[in-house]
Amino acid sequence: ISMKRIILFSISILILSGCTYLYQGSCIYQLTPIEKVSSAKLDEHLKEIASEMCSKSEHAIIIPDFLEIQTFSTGKIGLLLGEVMRSHYSQECKNEIIQVEFPKHFKLSQDGIISLSRNPEELKKQEHKTLEAIIGTYSYTDNNLRIFVRKIDTENGNILKMTSRDIKLPNCR
Repeated sequence: ISMKRIILFSISILILSGCTYLYQGSCIYQLTPIEKVSSAKLDEHLKEIASEMCSKSEHAIIIPDFLEIQTFSTGKIGLLLGEVMRSHYSQECKNEIIQVEFPKHFKLSQDGIISLSRNPEELKKQEHKTLEAIIGTYSYTDNNLRIFVRKIDTENGNILKMTSRDIKLPNCR
């Protein structure tokens, strides 16, 4: 057997075995951003956040999808974070949840300030009286997901409670 065949055979075995590291920790199979976030321990973090944000009132609460703080858009990650947050809030807090489209009722300024839409009365006209909203934003880098969650009084826009989490993301499959 020639040395060339041994090397080719070894490389083939490594690739077919699903090995994620080839040399000094560099990835062969990189995860996509949504795969990284999906494989992070989101449930654990968002369950804690939901418990911290529980409302003492029996009124319905608004929880829109999360916005990425650089682009002010939801994207796949924001949709996932919003769904997981609503799920855990529902399980932990027992309030009725209203899902609204973020851009319709809330505005995130260039300074990162969240405010109600031009006409805050729109929220009050909904079927359910809402006194509070839980607004989530996030920042994504290759190795990190930073989540910011605020509970906001919808009457006056005051932040009632705020928390954040820094989640280390996996790089390889």
